[in-house]
Amino acid sequence: MEYRERAVSNPESPLACVWELHGTSTDEQRIVADGHAEIVVHLAKPFEEFRAGEWSQQKPTIFCGQITRPLLVRASGETHTVGLRLRSWATGAVLRGAAGAIANQVVDGAFIESDTRELARTASAANGIAELNAAVERLLPLVQKPGGPAEKARAAVWAANRHAGQCSVEQLAEAAGVCVRHLDRVMLENVGVAPKMFLRLIRFRNAVAQASSPGVRWADIAATCGYHDQSHMLRDFAQFVGRTPSQAFASSSDLAKFFFSYSCEKRAVAAAASRILP
Repeated sequence: MEYRERAVSNPESPLACVWELHGTSTDEQRIVADGHAEIVVHLAKPFEEFRAGEWSQQKPTIFCGQITRPLLVRASGETHTVGLRLRSWATGAVLRGAAGAIANQVVDGAFIESDTRELARTASAANGIAELNAAVERLLPLVQKPGGPAEKARAAVWAANRHAGQCSVEQLAEAAGVCVRHLDRVMLENVGVAPKMFLRLIRFRNAVAQASSPGVRWADIAATCGYHDQSHMLRDFAQFVGRTPSQAFASSSDLAKFFFSYSCEKRAVAAAASRILP
């Protein structure tokens, strides 16, 4: 499979990046949790998804909610798929409903299909970042309202990333300007998961980024990323990837490898520089 990914530079945009997948593979592919929901547009034959013990073909356009466990998919023919990865705080606004209602679900994206398929085709044909950004701003406009729920969710998400997931729910609530109980509602409606789970996802994502350095021990990564010990980190890998770290990084076929590669090369740098915000 050939994969490419391009970030959307405007931090106010609900879209974080656009990725594109070409090729043919009969292998089962593993999608792992990364703290983002996505709109996926199959411009060729849709994937099949393993669900309720059987393989079912996905719709041409799907909305993938926040996931906290791996999803298994496989190609059913020639693949040309474009993914629109949403910023974590924008899920509810783009979905036009409560983001938590589709957590760990893949739903039919027909309700936004006309706009997103046009955006997917335009993004695929775009020759540069400026052209991509222009297409995104034209076809997926800003969704925030000053002082609205999405803005509060964004403040909490940014705080979680600034602290690399190593902060308390109370600190996220303070950043969002709400009480802890209200923050639960804000995060579930806009992000799709509760604050504690989101902090876990950020810590996991940073553990993956840390693993890019050669010779780093897993115990050291666990300590740096705020885990109690290595076993604590391994439990997150078991939940979010369904594999041990060694198995996950050794994969030669899973789509998870694209997540790992992107995390290692870009996410940590982007978050530290605050140029590309989740």
